[in-house]
Amino acid sequence: MLGNQGAALAERGPQKGLSMLGPSRESLLSTLHSAGHPLLELSAPDQGALLVLPYGGRVLGLFAEAAGENFFWVNPALAEAESARAFLGGNAWVHSGGDRTWVSPEVEFHVGDLADPWNTYQAPRVIDPGQYSAAQTGQTITLTNRARVHYHQRKVDIDIEIEKSVRLIANPLHAEPALGEVAYAGYETATTLRLADLAGAPPISLWSLAVVPPAGWMIVPTWGATAARDFFEPTAPERLVSSRHAVRFLIDGLEQHKIGLRAEALTGRAGFLRTAGPERSALLVRQFVVNPSGDYIDTPWEARDQPGYAFQSYNGGEVLGAFGELEYHTPAIGGDSGQSSLTDTSQLWAFAGPSAQVEAIARRLLGADSLP
Repeated sequence: MLGNQGAALAERGPQKGLSMLGPSRESLLSTLHSAGHPLLELSAPDQGALLVLPYGGRVLGLFAEAAGENFFWVNPALAEAESARAFLGGNAWVHSGGDRTWVSPEVEFHVGDLADPWNTYQAPRVIDPGQYSAAQTGQTITLTNRARVHYHQRKVDIDIEIEKSVRLIANPLHAEPALGEVAYAGYETATTLRLADLAGAPPISLWSLAVVPPAGWMIVPTWGATAARDFFEPTAPERLVSSRHAVRFLIDGLEQHKIGLRAEALTGRAGFLRTAGPERSALLVRQFVVNPSGDYIDTPWEARDQPGYAFQSYNGGEVLGAFGELEYHTPAIGGDSGQSSLTDTSQLWAFAGPSAQVEAIARRLLGADSLP
């Protein structure tokens, strides 16, 4: 599945002490409740279950089976009530994991000084964790955050609102023949970004990030052969592979790399395929809107004047921890767009089961040459 070189790299993960399994569904519910941050839950037959953490406004857990594993990476600090309480009560950025929403461009909202980016990098607390309010109505959870964000390079502040609603959805292959032993979970997220005042507002866009555990391959279907752009240190060729209609990026938590792809190359889907145990695999697929005519504004820090990237993927190393990220951006509003609001809708589908069956689903949803 991973190819000889990639498999050898990925298999190094457990030797570094990386866990293949995070806290269970019941453990997360109990631990976060004891820590003073109770989770909201949605579940439905044949659609799985998801857990929402209002603190940070994110989906923290996605489960296809009652006793199954989480498809998302969750910070180990959330495994125990005492450490979770201290972690969520601190002043530093809280990297809980799960599926979160930020705003971009990163260089404006996260980098304080371009001459010293790493030492001045900080996620804005008004966005993460923000001040999210949460409401559950039937089978929909709605999260709302109002914030005043600061553009570090432009020296401007603006007021925004982020509203996101989450609901479980049916298997995209529900009309196909039976999936055998494969379990499924999936949900749809509708996220709206609003500007309080369009006048004088610089460009801003939504940035969605799903955090995944190593080790596996990020798979990005493309309309043709496409070269990904490195954001940090160059990625070795055995870690970043381009085929005729896909780009594959190794997520193993051992080195720090980030890649980007522009909108015109994207089909609107990306997935993460990993081995979750002997002869067992897990697949996460995100469907998102791509608008090649839109103004994508997130770029590498040293290339602010270049066109931006609609899709990105991050492989964590020693700096932030062992995890990967499936990321995408929306086109910008504000600036010269004439738009003061934007609503983005995406779907996330997750499958777990025998490797051969899960790989067949990956080829069905991501393209025939998405796997080696």
